[in-house]
Amino acid sequence: MLKVEFADIVGSNESLLEQILLWRNSPGIRRFMYQDDVISAEAHRRWYAALENNPNKKYWVMNVDEKPAGLVNLVNIDSRNKNSEWAFYIGEAWAQKLGLGRIAEFHTLDYAFLTLGLEKLNCAVLDFNKAVVNMHKGFGFREEGFLRHQIQRPEGRCGVHLLGITRQEWLENRQAVFEKKLGPLGEYSFRYADGTKIHPVGAV
Repeated sequence: MLKVEFADIVGSNESLLEQILLWRNSPGIRRFMYQDDVISAEAHRRWYAALENNPNKKYWVMNVDEKPAGLVNLVNIDSRNKNSEWAFYIGEAWAQKLGLGRIAEFHTLDYAFLTLGLEKLNCAVLDFNKAVVNMHKGFGFREEGFLRHQIQRPEGRCGVHLLGITRQEWLENRQAVFEKKLGPLGEYSFRYADGTKIHPVGAV
């Protein structure tokens, strides 16, 4: 059985931080980011230091069978207006075919709406990343805008899809999404390394 864990990035050891920098600089991940410049070790350390004691950001390392496989984040967490943005990436080739993206999306939506009590979750996806646009829509995200000709890439400029989902939309469709998206993956276990509560499917 697949064992998936979200571990807070704060407190990571040096080896894991080096691994995350390798992920962030890999061509397969950089090409899907707003900023695709190669990140220096110094800039990486500043980025990591800025995460400590920052209530507006939450980063987890996704561990699969106790091995780091990727990263998930909530950023621009707005406690007053109860919204945030989220993103994820899978950094290891061996983890690409496990359905990890679907597992990450389901539990991030649960965390945003059922743990943090947010009312809205947003994300932005580059136009050529069609698979992720469609994945988000399959979880209930709706397209709320499209920024034309927004990002410069070596091959030319591309647009950005703006997607969003509300707490009510998630609660109404959560059970059906679980059955359709995660059911085919078979049995797996999920936990937070810090013991954060897991919300059972079918109960809120």
